[in-house]
Amino acid sequence: MTVAVFFDVDDTLLDNYAAFKETLFALSSLASLSEEQMQKLYKNFRFYSELIYKQYYETRFINNINARWQWVTKDLNMASDPLFLEELDDLYHKNQQKQKLSKGYIDLFSFLEKNKVYFGVLTNGLEKTQANKIKQLNLLNYISSFAHKKIG
Repeated sequence: MTVAVFFDVDDTLLDNYAAFKETLFALSSLASLSEEQMQKLYKNFRFYSELIYKQYYETRFINNINARWQWVTKDLNMASDPLFLEELDDLYHKNQQKQKLSKGYIDLFSFLEKNKVYFGVLTNGLEKTQANKIKQLNLLNYISSFAHKKIG
């Protein structure tokens, strides 16, 4: 029997929740948010991120990438002028780009390879963005061959 394990990039190999929290904690007025409040905000943020991706997938056009932040600021009863939303999105991406692949995943990949278990990465999202995340995490160092296939 052949066994294969696949990992998603976003929210598995890359901790987008940590980048989201770091972004909101940069706003000193939000440093006191509870973990429960933060998780609720993040759940809504991801929901709207997926809607934006779906819109792009269907139309190849993104109307307003910062709409996901608009909903977060609405939930927080904060002003949401376009410049502020753009700054939030930029900070989120900077926080996301600082992340590296965790030692736990590196060890897991080594274990899987030693035990001849096939493993790989599945991801969705904007192609260039996902390719940059794969590069950022140095996944090519751990996964010997990368196949690229668009579905849909």
